[in-house]
Amino acid sequence: MQLIMLPSYRTRRSRVLYAISLLFLLLSNGLLGQAGSTSTTTKKLVQDAAALLERKGAQALADFQQPGSRWRQPDHSIFVLDERGNLLVHPDPRLEGKRQHKLKDADGRLIVRQMIEKATAYPERIAGWYHFVWPAPGSQVPRWVSNFIQRVETPAGKRLIVGSGIYTDRTEADFVVDMVDEAVSMLERRGKAGLPLLYDPRGAFLARDAYVFVLDSLGRELANPAFPNMVGRSMIDH
Repeated sequence: MQLIMLPSYRTRRSRVLYAISLLFLLLSNGLLGQAGSTSTTTKKLVQDAAALLERKGAQALADFQQPGSRWRQPDHSIFVLDERGNLLVHPDPRLEGKRQHKLKDADGRLIVRQMIEKATAYPERIAGWYHFVWPAPGSQVPRWVSNFIQRVETPAGKRLIVGSGIYTDRTEADFVVDMVDEAVSMLERRGKAGLPLLYDPRGAFLARDAYVFVLDSLGRELANPAFPNMVGRSMIDH
């Protein structure tokens, strides 16, 4: 089992020193790996789509809807939504052109609303991974989906969110690093009041078997969703 320790961060509000860490799963079982070719390709696709939106604005939407283009393929497609939850571009015609802010996955996550929150909550974070469960095309069985999303401002000054997703059971390094980075941004603003958010099964900090735990500067556990009985104990001697 490999433990990756990230640098400590001082919260702006409570001035508590946090050591944010994340438990990576067993590498030998292939449950956690380096960024795979599929996730890397998805990320690059979204980054290129964001650049096109920044350059062409709303005119780029027609490009993303073009069947057979690099933006709309059987195994990957671009989607675009605005900050009200309107899906301006989506490969599923049942969803495209409608406000989907109440759309939930099989576990009750408010998918569209949470993607908007992820892309807009922190000015310094314009992009990241969002995870939820959804049946693959042709199947009724929900699987983990990882969407890479990015906030974009068009030439007209409108903020949009562009993304693309992959079905994958792997917990990749890029996913968990992004999870920790988001936890840092959240705790810098909320301080200890943000710790309960790490336990929310429908929130941003629990996906597949990955989770975030928090230590203070004395090595005491402040939060641990996987082992809540460890909270309050010192990990210095462990």
